[in-house]
Amino acid sequence: YGGRKIEDPKILDEIAKIEKENEFDMDPSDLKLSGELECIFPNNTTYIYLGDSLGSPGGEGAVFKTNIDGMVAKIYWPRMRTTLRKEKLTFMVNNQIDDKSICWPKGILTYHDEFVGIVMPLIDHSLYDKIDTDYGHKDVAEFFKDDRRNALKLLINVMKIFEKLKSNNIIMGDINFNNFMVNKNNYDVILIDLDGA
Repeated sequence: YGGRKIEDPKILDEIAKIEKENEFDMDPSDLKLSGELECIFPNNTTYIYLGDSLGSPGGEGAVFKTNIDGMVAKIYWPRMRTTLRKEKLTFMVNNQIDDKSICWPKGILTYHDEFVGIVMPLIDHSLYDKIDTDYGHKDVAEFFKDDRRNALKLLINVMKIFEKLKSNNIIMGDINFNNFMVNKNNYDVILIDLDGA
């Protein structure tokens, strides 16, 4: 913590308690829902079906293809399907931010009348990618083609997104490299994972 090793038994015990509270069994079958799900958009309701998973499940749930062109579904783990989360996401869905650089939730998903997730725009992964910071400076340099101006373009585009969020009174709750999809050709940026805003 802060560059120092924690050795105080009281603090270590408290950390262990918090980690125990946050443990839960990740059973992928909790995420793969069969049949139709109700999708509630601001102006209509429709039914969707889940397709293949788009990657491994994370701490909140998993993202799936859907039968709606240009949309994916994020299905939450059962313990993440809280009333507070549903209320916040319903507010977000009913107060759309119409900006291609902000991947805003578009609809609420229910399964057998229970809240289970959201639908959001699909990002074209043939154009957009994440900056891989896990492997060190070399990969970041390759991403920017060893040109600092490209890094500056990216930073300016990120700052524009945060200015848009600020002008709409939105506080981003989860900021990390994994939440930015970057176009390697022109360094346009799309902010994803906005259900944490």
